[in-house]
Amino acid sequence: MGAAVVGAVSGVARIRQPEKLLKGLPSKEASFRTPGNSASPSKALLDGDSAGPLALSGQQQWERLQHREHFLTSAFDALSAHIAILHTSGTIVATNNAWRRFAEAHQGDEERCGVGSNYLNVCDAAADEGALEAQAVAAGIRQVLTRRREEFHRTYACHGPLEERWFTIRVTRFEHERTAWAVVAHEDVTALRKKEQTLRQREEWFRALSTASPLGIFQTDTMGHYVYTNLRWQEIFGLSLAESLGHGWMTAIHPKDRPTVRAEWLVAVQGKQEFSREFRLLTCYGKVRWVQMHVKPMPSADGCIVGAVGTVEEISTKKEAEAALRKSEERWQLALTGTNDGLWDWNLKTNNLFLSARYQEILGFLHQNIGTRFEAWVDRIHPDDRKRVTEALGAHFSRKTSLFSVEYRMRCKDESYKWVLMRGRALWEDGYAVRMVGSMTDISAWKQAEEQRADFLAMLTHDIKNPLTVVLGYVDILLDEQDSLLTGEGAELLGRVKSNALTVHSLVTNYLDLSKIEAGHWDIPTQPVSVEQILHKIGQQYTAEAQVRRLHFSVEQPEHLPLVNGNVLALERVFTNLLYNALKFTPEGGNVTLRSVEVSGGVKIEVEDTGPGMTREEIPFLFERYHRAKKDAYREGTGLGLFIVKALVDALGGRVEVTSTPGEGSCFAVFLPIVH
Repeated sequence: MGAAVVGAVSGVARIRQPEKLLKGLPSKEASFRTPGNSASPSKALLDGDSAGPLALSGQQQWERLQHREHFLTSAFDALSAHIAILHTSGTIVATNNAWRRFAEAHQGDEERCGVGSNYLNVCDAAADEGALEAQAVAAGIRQVLTRRREEFHRTYACHGPLEERWFTIRVTRFEHERTAWAVVAHEDVTALRKKEQTLRQREEWFRALSTASPLGIFQTDTMGHYVYTNLRWQEIFGLSLAESLGHGWMTAIHPKDRPTVRAEWLVAVQGKQEFSREFRLLTCYGKVRWVQMHVKPMPSADGCIVGAVGTVEEISTKKEAEAALRKSEERWQLALTGTNDGLWDWNLKTNNLFLSARYQEILGFLHQNIGTRFEAWVDRIHPDDRKRVTEALGAHFSRKTSLFSVEYRMRCKDESYKWVLMRGRALWEDGYAVRMVGSMTDISAWKQAEEQRADFLAMLTHDIKNPLTVVLGYVDILLDEQDSLLTGEGAELLGRVKSNALTVHSLVTNYLDLSKIEAGHWDIPTQPVSVEQILHKIGQQYTAEAQVRRLHFSVEQPEHLPLVNGNVLALERVFTNLLYNALKFTPEGGNVTLRSVEVSGGVKIEVEDTGPGMTREEIPFLFERYHRAKKDAYREGTGLGLFIVKALVDALGGRVEVTSTPGEGSCFAVFLPIVH
């Protein structure tokens, strides 16, 4: 109700004295009556005996009346509602303590709402000020007093500046000596209204959650009968709301699962305990769905179980994944036992390492006692091979290689070493390697055969190179004396003999080097060497060659370069190969430059030409064994020159880089570390 009506209700200051409780009534002896009833049922109790009033003296009657008035006043004041009694004219004839306390708490005015004031006039005045609730209350009271309705009831809001409040007013008529009287009961129902609001809000939240939830939601009574299911539940089970209620939901369970689910469900309901199970549904289309159901008892405020609430989630996809995982696990176990290779699985997040039984058997372990940490694997790598292995791992983790592959030596249980081929591939999440799986192959026998082949090649090349050296010596003698011994045609033929002999010599040397690299015998001693002296010697050798090929050849280097960690013979071979290729690929009139410069931490030597150049796609294959140029004009050679160049530079702790532009030329740059 509006603020004016609340003011009217709360404007009571105090009640009259008890003896004037019934002031305005026709007589003090009269009792309150309601329509159709006789005198108050408490009259006999108040009288104290069955004697009529004529049997008592005047003083006794007066005391009896006072006693009755005191009883009625006490009962009236004991009521918690704010109560006032109105005459048919709307005048307040009595109020109880609750009415007075409410008025005092809200600064009431006795002249407006106290005993003797006209409550209808107060309501009318409030209605004139725009209080619609006051108008409705006044109209309701008049209807009760004029017998047009038995009772009037209304709940209204009256919010203060700091809190929200709600009140209920109830007006009830009673009759006394053909006059209509009204009892106005006014009560603060704020707490009840707030509870109702909270309950409605929670119901709205539940409805919103139930509608939007990806889970099926249901509710049961204490007997386990379904009383509610949301739309998602109905979609999962393929049942309507009506079909799902009671025990109807069980009709959708797969016939093979239904007896077990029903039995477990009844046990959970009778024991008022949680229920959780996975089972199958069979839809009307014959499709099988896996679901997971969770149910929890629902207690009331006093702790009694009033039902249960639960959720249902479709897990068909999960079940399919589990089945696929089982099949994959079976294949994995078959691979573990059926392959001759050892298998490993490295979790990079936890650093744990799984090693198959075959992996450990290769190293002489019959039981899994190598260790499950990555460090246990690293510890068994030969010290001379660890750098190469870690570099291969780093290249794979930086995605420079699509596959991790490296040959190295592993320490066995008996402290001997075996050659193994390790291969693996990383799995990626958000750009990071999180797991790596691979295999290990025992290549000790192959390495041993390779060593034997290398020894054989070494002896073979020695036996071949010796007669070649003799042939080349005789050819040089004949060429030196050609003016006296050979004609022009004979000299030309002798020159071809020398060229072919040199080619055979180069082939033998390169194949010998290749066998050493593959056998792991590429052991190059290093010491501080002068790059200036090496480049000066190489430059002199190729100046004449460039003139014969009609090329412009230049050597550019500073006055002083720091010493590098290297090997003279190895570096001479590196730059000889690079310069030979540059001269071979550069057409007449082109330029070839040998350039050196000091850089941070080392020396950079460049061999630059103005040959045909290469595409970006060709560059990664340059240093592979047996790689040769695609163009027919440049297909001479063994295809091992650049492979050996890179192997030599790597062995010296350096690196080789290539830049090239088609039609403009190429530049090979060798970086060598300086001696500190």
